[in-house]
Amino acid sequence: MTTLTTPAVFIDPRTDFVSTNTAALPTEAITLRRRPPLQARRCCCQSCLHKLWLWSGLILNKWNKDNKQLLAGGFKTEPNLVSNSGMNPLQSTPILHVSKLNFNWADQPLITDFSADILPGITLVKGGDGRGKSTLLRLLAGALPAQSGQLQVNGIDLHTQPVHYKNQVFWADPRSDKFDQMSVPDYFQCQQRSHPHFDDSVRADAVAGLGLAEHLHKQLYMLSTGSKRKVFIAAAFASGAAVTLLDEPFAAVDAVSIGFMLKWLKAVQSGSSRAWVIADYVAPDGLRLRQTLDLGD
Repeated sequence: MTTLTTPAVFIDPRTDFVSTNTAALPTEAITLRRRPPLQARRCCCQSCLHKLWLWSGLILNKWNKDNKQLLAGGFKTEPNLVSNSGMNPLQSTPILHVSKLNFNWADQPLITDFSADILPGITLVKGGDGRGKSTLLRLLAGALPAQSGQLQVNGIDLHTQPVHYKNQVFWADPRSDKFDQMSVPDYFQCQQRSHPHFDDSVRADAVAGLGLAEHLHKQLYMLSTGSKRKVFIAAAFASGAAVTLLDEPFAAVDAVSIGFMLKWLKAVQSGSSRAWVIADYVAPDGLRLRQTLDLGD
């Protein structure tokens, strides 16, 4: 998750140094260069020093606007903006673009003018019950039509190229019975046909890591809630989709499988080609989030 904390930069006119509270900078490194000593300056009157102090306020305003390199007076700050995923947010290209999405439920607005750029890495959609986490994922998947808005994955628009768009997005509603009559292998084959970058070797690793081998001969309706969810997770990992949408992936899942899932997500969280959108109440333990979309409590 990219966290940009405004540095407490100030110039004390009684002293000789530019100061900063570096403890407030979890993702930026600030390099400060000492100004020339007072006696080396042409003027050291209180009026000039006060003007210099005022310049620090202008510098803070510029930082807040664009977080770019700051140049002012006799000093320079050089921020190194690095996101928690290890990628420079200023150089990242969004994978999923969402613009002015609107959706009503029972004639009441649930999602209004929602816009976001989903970057590579892990994005958390958090919120309380009834705030629209699952609904938002369905909308992003194209599984639920919005009243208005635009969705694009790597430039592919849902409205003009719906099939190609959905090929770029993995979504399996854990509450759906759509695939219940399929066997587990048949479900994997169905997802392989839908996603051109599906990796069968990753699927095999996920089946082993999630303890699904004993269930491969079963139809999905025969599985417990947790086992069925693990089948969907295995397909998600193997899909190779540009955008993977996971709705409460750890619910009703055993501890060993949760450990495997977290290990997998940690391995891919710094990747540059896939965006993972997880809807849940809280952030998963140990994962570095690229973004958090908070829908409220």
